[in-house]
This record gives sequence, structure tokens and C-alpha cells, in this order.
Amino acid sequence: MAEIVESYREWVPPINASRVVARLLAGIPQEYLTGLHSIVLTNSSGLNRGDRRRTTKARQRKVKLAACRGYYCQATRDNAATIVLYVDIIAREIPRFVKHIPFLMDLLVGSVLFHEIGHHIHITRQRDHAEKEDRADAWQTWLTDKYIITHYWYLKPILWLVAKTGRALGLGKIIRRLAPKPSKA
Repeated sequence: MAEIVESYREWVPPINASRVVARLLAGIPQEYLTGLHSIVLTNSSGLNRGDRRRTTKARQRKVKLAACRGYYCQATRDNAATIVLYVDIIAREIPRFVKHIPFLMDLLVGSVLFHEIGHHIHITRQRDHAEKEDRADAWQTWLTDKYIITHYWYLKPILWLVAKTGRALGLGKIIRRLAPKPSKA
């Protein structure tokens, strides 16, 4: 399993991100994590000037890494593959009441983590010429579905009921995928 490293600079996280990430990693098949050395949990406000100015290309446009919720560092000859998650940016997007509900915390933190793991899987296992963000999004969806079905199987009837009544509460895509399909009777 990849090592979880917390490296905050003059900041205390409002959520226990290492516990959530450990729980999420436990739900991923080990074959997809092969070659991933560590997951670094840090804060974007602790970056030096050079790192704050670094950019990456996503969907044909430049994006500052300090504005992202996380990013994937591909393995090189000198460094192992690493995922960096900016917990301060992720936590800023999480409402206060959600911080005490493990299912919702798993969804919100998992959306970032699974996307970055999707980049790792795309590079190490299924390299093709598709848009890398689209491929990472597809893996994120697959990993999220697998995680929910495995760890929150008991919520499936509740999620189905919420989807049936039309109150998806922002979880519409996931709920629609988990809801039973109507029979063709």
C-alpha cells in the first residue's frame, strides 16, 4: 500500500484526511496501486514561490498547481510515483456538517484521490492516446462505484429511494448508477 505522508506548513487541517485516505486506499485493488510510492497530504498556502507558480496542462489549458485540489507526479528514474492532495483546498469545499458523515467525506475526498489514482492507472496499466483527464475521470467513476458498492452496500436502498423521489442532493450521477434498473415487464 502507498505510504500516506502528512506535510502541513503552519496549518492544522480541519478534517482527519489521513484516516479518510487510508480508508479509501483500503478499498482499491492492490494491482492498481502498484508503483505508487506515497500520497502526500499538504496545504497549498505552504508552497514556496516557485511551486505556487508551477503549471500543468489540463484539457488544453494551463492550470496552476496551487489552485488544484491535487495532482499526480509520474515516476521518473530518480523519483517514485506520488500523489499530492491539497487538504486546505479540499476542506474549503466541504460543508461543516459533512465533516462528521463518513460516507459523504469518502465521496468528497475520494473524488480527488480516485481521479489522481486514475492518472496513475492510465500511465502504468492502460496507456492510450485518449485525453488524460477524460481517462482519469472514467477511472474515478469506476473506483467510486466499486468503493460505494463494497463499503456502503447497506445504503443502496436509501440511495435508490432518494433517486426515485428526485432529491439527489448533488449525488445524482452516483445514485443513478446504483439504483436498480426498471424491469421491462
